[in-house]
Amino acid sequence: MKRSAWIGLIVLALLLYGAFLIVFAPATYFVKTVNSLGAGTLALQQPTGTFWNGGADATISRGTAAPIVGQLHWTIHPSRLFVGVVGVDLRFDGAEVQMQTALDFGLRHHTLKNTTVVAPTSIAGLFYPPADFMELSGQFRLAIPAVEISKTGVSGSAELLWNNAASRLLPLQPAGDYKLQINAQETRADLRLSTLQGMLQVNGQGEWRFIGDGALRVQGNIATTS
Repeated sequence: MKRSAWIGLIVLALLLYGAFLIVFAPATYFVKTVNSLGAGTLALQQPTGTFWNGGADATISRGTAAPIVGQLHWTIHPSRLFVGVVGVDLRFDGAEVQMQTALDFGLRHHTLKNTTVVAPTSIAGLFYPPADFMELSGQFRLAIPAVEISKTGVSGSAELLWNNAASRLLPLQPAGDYKLQINAQETRADLRLSTLQGMLQVNGQGEWRFIGDGALRVQGNIATTS
């Protein structure tokens, strides 16, 4: 066999071996990447599967708030790389918290879509510590059809339901079920709060400038029904 043929076979073998390593890369690589980016808030352990499709024990913790424990499952879609996007599907299964979402990371913008989260209100303390003082109770249900994040801001919509709402700051326990609709346009978001059911009727609207001065303005009315 000619020398050039041998070289060709060696190169082909190396390419096939490299492809094998990429396709069957262990989930450990994904876990190490997430743990380094999580900065202690999200920690993964006991990975199974591969880098592209796997799962791990997950703990979400921050400050003095009670940690959230469950299983994180992920699927990375390498085919989307051909359109300049890194696509990742995530699912979190916990005793009290369930979440699923699809993420697309691009060069110019990132997209969050088909997202649903069901969680107890205690989760608010993980992201906004003063919420612990309010002693919230009930359940949150968050739905995000699609949100696009770019250098210029955030665009998209979301809907947050608060079922069996209760708090030390509310006069009635429980107060009822409420819905917050959020429509974001670049640097600001329009807010609309409405009552689904309950003796405490709350209705309002406002604006949140989340980029810039962070100003939040809300106006509306609160009334009780007999």
